[in-house]
Amino acid sequence: MENKRIKLETSVDRCMTESAAAQPAHASASCATPSPVHVKTEPSATAGPSTQTSSTERPAADSDAIQLAPAQEQVLSRVKAGHNVFFTGSAGTGKSLVLRRIVQYFRTEKNMSGDDLVVTAPTGLAGTNVGGGTLHSWAGVGINVESLKQTLNNIVGAERYPAMRDGVSIFEAGNPDALGSSAKRWIQCKVLIIDEVSMMAASFFDKLEHMARFIRGNEQPFGGIQLILSGDFLQLPPIGGAKSKPRFAFQATSWPKCVEEPLLLSNVYRQNDQAFLAVLNDIRRNVISPRSLAFIKAHSKPVEYPSGVWPVDLCARKKTVQARNDKALRGLAGSARPFTSYGDSRDGPHLDSLFTVQRELSLKVGARVMLLKNLVPNVLVNGSLGEVIGFSTAAQVHSSGSATIGVPFALAGKFESAPTGYAYQRYEKEFYECLQDYTEWPIVRFRCGSSTTETVDILCVAHKFYAAHFDKGAIWRKQVPLALAYAITIHKAQGQTLERVRVDLAGIFEAGQCYVALSRAANPACLEIVNWSESAVKINNVAVEWYRSLEAEAPKCLGKRAMSEMN
Repeated sequence: MENKRIKLETSVDRCMTESAAAQPAHASASCATPSPVHVKTEPSATAGPSTQTSSTERPAADSDAIQLAPAQEQVLSRVKAGHNVFFTGSAGTGKSLVLRRIVQYFRTEKNMSGDDLVVTAPTGLAGTNVGGGTLHSWAGVGINVESLKQTLNNIVGAERYPAMRDGVSIFEAGNPDALGSSAKRWIQCKVLIIDEVSMMAASFFDKLEHMARFIRGNEQPFGGIQLILSGDFLQLPPIGGAKSKPRFAFQATSWPKCVEEPLLLSNVYRQNDQAFLAVLNDIRRNVISPRSLAFIKAHSKPVEYPSGVWPVDLCARKKTVQARNDKALRGLAGSARPFTSYGDSRDGPHLDSLFTVQRELSLKVGARVMLLKNLVPNVLVNGSLGEVIGFSTAAQVHSSGSATIGVPFALAGKFESAPTGYAYQRYEKEFYECLQDYTEWPIVRFRCGSSTTETVDILCVAHKFYAAHFDKGAIWRKQVPLALAYAITIHKAQGQTLERVRVDLAGIFEAGQCYVALSRAANPACLEIVNWSESAVKINNVAVEWYRSLEAEAPKCLGKRAMSEMN
């Protein structure tokens, strides 16, 4: 590929020129030029790539560059007024965008630090998606197998616990200097954000609410901490044991006093195909309508892609994903190249779930891979798909011009949207350090964004990935920012948008799995469905009825289109 500087139209630019009117549905078997990921329904609700840094970086716009839609702005206004807020909505309604803006507000306008403002989620992957950590780790509950009494005893200390039960404050019940880190976190916290609260069991919510009041010596709901909750209870269900299905967080005894006003976002910004939107809402509510069956039939055949373009398989079970990726890699000619991560001394196998990069990664020429880090806004972002075309040192590709080294200093010479600015000297130092490293890194051919057939070859050198662990602090791991991308699990796909996807519904076992899988597709023309059966559509009727009760209260439904209107 000619070594030229590339300027690409951003998804925001494209969307700003599109009509907000609904487009007619077209069931197409061709996917030559996918639509932009973010399609606006209201003029201000478009999201582009982000510069957020976490172990799971996603394409999302810098919050300063985006104007929230009116419905989304209402959520932010409630937060600014100091209210406890739970906001929800179907996939694509901009929950992540609103959450990023909320975090930005507290950090920039309120000058809150990591001690005052805590960003969490129930799982490691969901936590890193929002630039935070796991709720369990922050709260000091570990894997949450101990009783409330034992947990409190562990956090405040055996010598303090009896006195605190009699109403003595945590500071008067013992030496304040001897407080453990978990207790200090609870005391210092002013705002607690929990993303994907829908994956949190009611019993755990009640446990944390009691802990907050007890540790902080404050009988206000959640000990006076401002709560910001987000999630979709019709996506993946609460995490619980194998013996019984856990109840939803909104069924917790303490939920009504903690959540003053649930807010429902109902405009979908990710898809502009109204037929697809209607089908997603059918599936979300367990309605197998004639239009849904017609849509599924139309998409139950292979999609024709341009040469070198392929979909990602979404599968229900990890073993299926692992088997497909391993089989695909074994089927390629040549020997596999192993890449082993390295990190700080606190990293270990027990922390693997916090990172998106693997400890051990094997690649071959021809391997299909997914980029796990944002390198160039709108062009090379987390989720970009490519193919390994060779291996080389940084010095070799720099000398020959055969590829661009995947570090900001080199990328800035290739793409106008690549990062530059204050970190220029650091980027330059990083670049020259790469030239002195004789590791043969993978060269990956990526497409330059979703709406172009132009490709670029990138030498994927190792990058640092950070994960938040509330006891150990920020932990880093350095690894090639790639993963095999023949298949990924539906659970791992939650929160992502995929340009080209083949959804395998075999082995669906969880409520919401089918809906989550189908709603990952940015463009229905690039969606293939295999192993369809009506039994794959599983929902929880309790959650459905709860959403209907929200929609019945019109002032709380923020948007033009409610679930009941999709019938």
